[in-house]
Amino acid sequence: MRKRFIRAIAIAVMVMAAGDASAISILVGGGVGDWGITDQTNGFATTDAVNAPVSGYNNGVWYVEEKGAKDPWGYVGPGYGGYPFDIQGLYFTYDESFMYVASILGTPPEGSRGVWNGTTWGGTEYLGDIALSFDGSTSKYEYGLETRGTDRGKFKQVDTWTAAAYFPQSSPSDIKTGSNTGLGSGFVYEKLPGMSSLYYIESRIALPSFFNPASLDSINVHLTQTCGNDAADLRLTMLPAPVPEPATALLWALGIFALFASGLRMNRLQ
Repeated sequence: MRKRFIRAIAIAVMVMAAGDASAISILVGGGVGDWGITDQTNGFATTDAVNAPVSGYNNGVWYVEEKGAKDPWGYVGPGYGGYPFDIQGLYFTYDESFMYVASILGTPPEGSRGVWNGTTWGGTEYLGDIALSFDGSTSKYEYGLETRGTDRGKFKQVDTWTAAAYFPQSSPSDIKTGSNTGLGSGFVYEKLPGMSSLYYIESRIALPSFFNPASLDSINVHLTQTCGNDAADLRLTMLPAPVPEPATALLWALGIFALFASGLRMNRLQ
């Protein structure tokens, strides 16, 4: 009986260690500090390069970031328009009950029009919907999160998408047809606290039945505007495996030691 108890403790410690590497607590609303983002302008990665996204993993959060609109003409790639058409960061994480998606961006919820030499032109363009794929595809996103309108915050199974109006290479943009899954359970799209021209999206989605932590490398997240001036693609397949923190490594060591001690005791009793 004691042998089984020791083995059970060892296995439990190792399971805790495995789970702790990606542990993070997200409260939807109030900014992005709970994502570990302390520099709201630069995020996790600082880059002044236009059209040069940086991907990474930080304490349970997968991210892709790009600090665009750095030339005098407001290029954000593949289009123009400056911060009102810029997506600076796209983020993903999950816990035992929910998955979370966030973005830091310059596009206001009410949309924006282009400005050239002080002259406003074109119609109002808006942020598109967040597209998600869970089968590794980057050409067909089977799920999406509405970012505006009466269905704002709803997580849908998507049949068809709308292409980006001016830069179709940034597609997909908006959910055209789809059905609500009922899994969306929290959503904000508002100005970042203390910032004058940056906004953030934060969303919480109940884990769907097909979500598999062992297949995170098949998840892709995409976001652009209705015009397609800027696009962010978070592809977990591009990112390295999480590296355990020192506390996690210690728990692993304790688990291995407990298993070793259990084996020694068994040998003595035989």
